[in-house]
Amino acid sequence: KDGVIYLHVLASTDDVISIPNIDKNISGMTLLDGTAVEFEKTSLGTIIKLPERGEDVFDTIVVVK
Repeated sequence: KDGVIYLHVLASTDDVISIPNIDKNISGMTLLDGTAVEFEKTSLGTIIKLPERGEDVFDTIVVVK
């Protein structure tokens, strides 16, 4: 919707995840509640550091803008 990607992180116990690079200029990432998510684009993919607060044990949703 409007160029926004909703990334579902299912049942992860990791604080840091990586995804392949996507053909999108990422301006920011947040959780659904608006909590900022740190990320870094590299030549191998995008590294995402999930915040401690706001994580859902079953399905953490990251909004990629």
